[in-house]
Amino acid sequence: MRRLETLSDVVYGIAIWRVFMLFPRPDEPAWNWHSWREFFAAEGLTVVLIAIAVTVLIIYWLQSNTLFSLVERADGKFAVRAIMQLFFVLLFLFSIRVGTELPASAWTRGFESVAALLLGTSWGQACLALAVALVASGCANLGLDVDNDSTNDFANIGETEFRRGRLSVGNAHGSELRDLAVPVAMQFFDASIGGFRVNPDDNCTPITSVDLSDVDAADSLAVADSCIVDPAAASGIFACAPGTPGDQYTAVAAAGRYVTSLRAPGAARTGALRIRAVALSWAQFDWFSAGNTNPIGLGTFGIYNRETELIYQREIR
Repeated sequence: MRRLETLSDVVYGIAIWRVFMLFPRPDEPAWNWHSWREFFAAEGLTVVLIAIAVTVLIIYWLQSNTLFSLVERADGKFAVRAIMQLFFVLLFLFSIRVGTELPASAWTRGFESVAALLLGTSWGQACLALAVALVASGCANLGLDVDNDSTNDFANIGETEFRRGRLSVGNAHGSELRDLAVPVAMQFFDASIGGFRVNPDDNCTPITSVDLSDVDAADSLAVADSCIVDPAAASGIFACAPGTPGDQYTAVAAAGRYVTSLRAPGAARTGALRIRAVALSWAQFDWFSAGNTNPIGLGTFGIYNRETELIYQREIR
């Protein structure tokens, strides 16, 4: 691709230089003008034609650069069309020169018309090659006949909805005598609510593993006092077999949610553990404004909510 851009720049640069060389030079024997007025009176048509040629070259040069800026890699078809465009630009300029040097006739005018037609066609083919590349990436209309053989070379075989997703690990707390369910879910950004929510359509995204670490070495809870309730050890090295039925770890999303439970550490084992779910790279998120990382939550044993059945409570002194 880089070599094709360089070739294009070199050809256009040389072409502009050659066009300027068509101006009469003061050292030529034919130079017999003594003022600019005499020069333009005698060579006005030449100046106009040179200006038109330079304008055409600059326009197509800018268009070529724009076209190249939209393409990352070029295949053989695109390269051939780009080189054809360069050739037909030069042919068009040659046709203008022939039209000025030879007497006006149907042949010279026809040659100019054919050269202009070929130039326009080559530019259209180059744009078409770009459109094909965009079609392949889903950025243009499908069902396109690329090689003009009355058969579409691309077809719409389906549509896929893309969402910005992330894996989320929430905080959980409860009694040290019971297993603790940690909320883990696959979320996507919902513009209608201006935030992330659980993706109920996700039934396939896996979690690589789940790690545990101690939050406070001064409390009475250590990492060895608990584990991930996971008889199959799919969560990694912190898995353990015992656990309440229904709390068994699941590594694949079901309606966007995962089952992740910490085993009860037992009486007098209170404190917090840090839970880190290792997500796929695209499911990581910038949780701490320092780049994308895996999600982290806290599981705290030894604190729990007030009884929901309580109607009224007051302190008596």
